Amino acid sequence: THVLPQGIDRYKRSKSMEIDKYPSPLDVNGIATRLEELKALRDGWLDGKAGLALDKASLDWLAEAFQHNYPDDLPPPYLYPTAEGGIQAEWSVNNTWEITLEIDLKHKRGEWHALEMITGTEKEKSLNLNKSESWQWMKTEIERRTGGEA
Repeated sequence: THVLPQGIDRYKRSKSMEIDKYPSPLDVNGIATRLEELKALRDGWLDGKAGLALDKASLDWLAEAFQHNYPDDLPPPYLYPTAEGGIQAEWSVNNTWEITLEIDLKHKRGEWHALEMITGTEKEKSLNLNKSESWQWMKTEIERRTGGEA
């Protein structure tokens, strides 16, 4: 779904831009494209004051990390910027699991949180995203919830 918000910029000119109201999940190649798009954010992107710009080199690192460590056959995440200058990856799996990975780009770490919506079962883990073992663990966890091989 696309929306076309309109408003007045700081120079009192009428402006509009097309944005996705509900972003769609990305394929693994689309992850790099989405991260490239997020490089355009500037400080204050959230509300004119809050929202730190994302570090471009760190976004390149994350795109490469996904490309090398995240299998094409797993569901791709939704990717959102965080106000603190990080990325939040989100997966909705089989209408039962909601998974988030809050990525600290500066330290290349992630905070994993999986919530089973029916029982309320939760799993949390801190991950070092510079280590292939962390990506393997994440792959296994997602496969378990999608009915994959793990």
